[in-house]
Amino acid sequence: MSCEQSADLEGFVRRSEELADRIIHARCVEIVSHIDADGITSGAIAKRALKRAGIKTRVHFVKSLGENEVKHINSCQAELVWLTDLGSGYTSVLKHAGLMIADHHVPESMNLPEASKKRTLFDYDEQRFHLNPHLFGFDGTKELSGAGAAYFVAKAMSPANMDLSPLAIVGAVGDFQDNQNNRLVGLNSIIKDDAVGGGWIECVEDDLRLFGKETRPLAKMLQYASDPVLPGLSNDWQGCLEFLRDECRLKLRDRNDKLRCWSDLDDQERSKVIEGLKIRLGECGSLESMQRLCGEVYLLSNERKGTPLREAKEYATLLNSCGRYGNADIGLKVCLGDRGEEKEKALEQLQNHRGLLVNAMNYLLQGKKKEEICERMASIQVLLGDNGYLLPEKVERKGANGELFMSELLRDTNVGIVAGMVLGSGKVNGDVPLIAMIGSEDSKVKVSARGNQAMLGRGLDLSKAMKNAAARVGGIGGGHDIAAGATIPPGTEKEFLAELDRLIGEQLRP
Repeated sequence: MSCEQSADLEGFVRRSEELADRIIHARCVEIVSHIDADGITSGAIAKRALKRAGIKTRVHFVKSLGENEVKHINSCQAELVWLTDLGSGYTSVLKHAGLMIADHHVPESMNLPEASKKRTLFDYDEQRFHLNPHLFGFDGTKELSGAGAAYFVAKAMSPANMDLSPLAIVGAVGDFQDNQNNRLVGLNSIIKDDAVGGGWIECVEDDLRLFGKETRPLAKMLQYASDPVLPGLSNDWQGCLEFLRDECRLKLRDRNDKLRCWSDLDDQERSKVIEGLKIRLGECGSLESMQRLCGEVYLLSNERKGTPLREAKEYATLLNSCGRYGNADIGLKVCLGDRGEEKEKALEQLQNHRGLLVNAMNYLLQGKKKEEICERMASIQVLLGDNGYLLPEKVERKGANGELFMSELLRDTNVGIVAGMVLGSGKVNGDVPLIAMIGSEDSKVKVSARGNQAMLGRGLDLSKAMKNAAARVGGIGGGHDIAAGATIPPGTEKEFLAELDRLIGEQLRP
């Protein structure tokens, strides 16, 4: 296990056991969780563990902990309220007597001034039932996700719950916790060992880490690669075909004339592709990209080959496609084992999600120069819509018969995903964070910010910057160092961006 020397594993496990002991003696527990892949898997782990213990429960999914959500939690009639993948940043306003938190976001106490932090970080009352890796010296960005925190509690409730470890792996990968090291580390590695030891996860140690290895035809997998960007292949369909056929000498269709995926190749064929990709990256002098090309890949042993549920990244994307479009309950049912009607609904939602992302990327990038895609400030860049910083939710399109209609483009729940894709597209600068803004359902402005590993190496902490910039204009913010969000009042966009630009400028070293 890789973690900081000051990390307290014994204390973390003991806190997990304290939460588990409290849960086991409860009659009714309400689970409140986030809507992304990590949140859905967190909720599923908690619900399955509670059901096995014979405890009455329900799961309530939320996009964020705004004023209405906080009121719901504080007035909840359930004996216990278990927050998973959220809550750590809001302990000062959460007042339910039976509150428990299993989260991995930076705790509110850790953003206090140093004098207050020393007094409160480990010893104030609400920390007793608050499980968070940051509180024990672990990094919640890469060493444990929200699903992982829920898993440690479930495991403490009963060793039988170790079969929930694959869901914790999906949650961690869905939060990109394997990206920095090309594998899961820290507390995540303990979960991985549980999953591999139980035969529920197959860990492939030195495989290609591109997205879509189970379901995308080979050429499409390379064409849509953005992490890392592949020279002469990313966004170049014809270049991908020529690379696979002429350089790698691969047959792109099987004996049934079906397009082959990465999972259809044998070891020798895979080696040819990996070697060819490394040569291309080496010729471009991209050592960092070459290092990011391969690493650990996690396959769910009990899922069918060639489906989105087989590989952890694709499983997480399917769950995101449910949660971010208002159907987190469908994702929950899939996590709990539904492989019938609910799975089909999830697959349909995944197709819709992919289509919307393609449309959004075309709107933002197609035929545009860098300066038309975003506005560059000193230390940040901001995506531009047709009329300023706010990106449109719908755009006008022409139908097959020439009629005009309004088509959905973006939502406040997927704008962060799109910002990450744009940052990794090679069409914008990669030296400063990318910011995206859109109107939200509560008449506020939703802000998403995305960075990359190189920026983290220069000191970037988007969570802290977004929290402080949002507070400056009367909003709220937080998240992770590499990906964070905020909600701010309309009309404060310019002031917010100016403050964010200043704060990030102070963080980034040359």
